[in-house]
Amino acid sequence: MIKDLIAEPDVMDTVCELLNTKKRTNKVQGLKHLGRKLGIKKEILDDLLPQQQVAESPTEALISHLGGKNPSLTLEHFIWALHFVDRPDVHAVLGPYLPGTALVSF
Repeated sequence: MIKDLIAEPDVMDTVCELLNTKKRTNKVQGLKHLGRKLGIKKEILDDLLPQQQVAESPTEALISHLGGKNPSLTLEHFIWALHFVDRPDVHAVLGPYLPGTALVSF
């Protein structure tokens, strides 16, 4: 569940660091695309994610919103959305935490 990701600070930090890193696009625009794939309305994304780059983590704001709005969101669904925004690097970090894998620690 996404709430388990939030509760795991080391993994959460790694995911946020990767998603906050520019990769072919502006990080905020990339996160808005991810948020849309996860069903978050544009107005909410506009409030959560700044128009300009800031020192705080927009990824953490997005994931925290998901944890509050949809605490039953599965890690599988989150990874599915990452696939659609072309972020296999983050999928690689989260893959070992999927149910049925040897390294599940949540």
